[in-house]
Amino acid sequence: MGGKMVHIIKSSRASIGRRGNYLKVFSPFPVLHSYYVPSGQDLVTPIQSDFSMLAVKGIEAHSSFVLLRGIGARSELVTKGSEVRKMSIRRDQYLAFNSETKGDQLSLDLVRRNLSSKLSVTKWMSTDQPRIETYVHALTSVIPELEQGERWRTFLFSDEADFSQLYFSAFDEFCAAYNWEFVKRSRRPAENDVNALLNYGYAVLKGTIDDVVIASGLDPYVGFLHTLRPGRESLSLDIIEPFRATVVDQSILDIIRDGGLDSGDFEHRRDEVKLSDVAKSTLVKRLHEKLFLGTSPLISEVVSYVEYILGEIRDNTG
Repeated sequence: MGGKMVHIIKSSRASIGRRGNYLKVFSPFPVLHSYYVPSGQDLVTPIQSDFSMLAVKGIEAHSSFVLLRGIGARSELVTKGSEVRKMSIRRDQYLAFNSETKGDQLSLDLVRRNLSSKLSVTKWMSTDQPRIETYVHALTSVIPELEQGERWRTFLFSDEADFSQLYFSAFDEFCAAYNWEFVKRSRRPAENDVNALLNYGYAVLKGTIDDVVIASGLDPYVGFLHTLRPGRESLSLDIIEPFRATVVDQSILDIIRDGGLDSGDFEHRRDEVKLSDVAKSTLVKRLHEKLFLGTSPLISEVVSYVEYILGEIRDNTG
């Protein structure tokens, strides 16, 4: 799926038809206009959009997915053959959850992908700063070991916290080079500007992943890596892990490097830091660019990974 363009239709009342190898998008709101989109592009569009039968056939023949974004359970992910399998998806998900072999396989994959994404971002930061170099060296050594027996499990329960501390120490070193204070990760309340950006960015990313998970037919509350708790969307939290660094952390590092924000763009209260509207808008724009724009939009990787999980839980004989 990598490399395919994603087209975003913003109008909530769009009508999508087909003319030759193009989709014709007619938008009556907020401004009356129409335009053409190559039918091979993947689509993200409001769920209220109206598709003609010719458009549906064109999408089915040429596109990998269409994400119809609504609110919560009203979202829908349409992929090739998706309608045939939807009825049994959750049944297979619960069977896979109860299979120790399958659960371990998916958990290992999540841990490996999470560390690989952090390694990629850390290498981007720099290779001439000591804490960053230490983390790159440590990750480069441990990732190949995860495949060895129960090494991934001992990493998760014994070493993961140390590696997380190393990662954010490297993160702090990068921030300090641009005169931004970070020091350590603080969730709620956020103790400084960088932590406020991380908290908000992770929430935005989780909202997008919730859309894809719910739309795919999977139960967002039944995950494999995060423990199950009432009201906790464990599967969404699982899937966000490989994308935290490449989507959110990288976007924030870009903002810091480019001077996109300063301390005046944050609300400094007695016990916490909040983002101003300017900071929110700046961060959301960067996240939007990472997820939906360019020649390799990361929303395609998110959908692809959800499809991978769907494929694994369907093969529940393990």
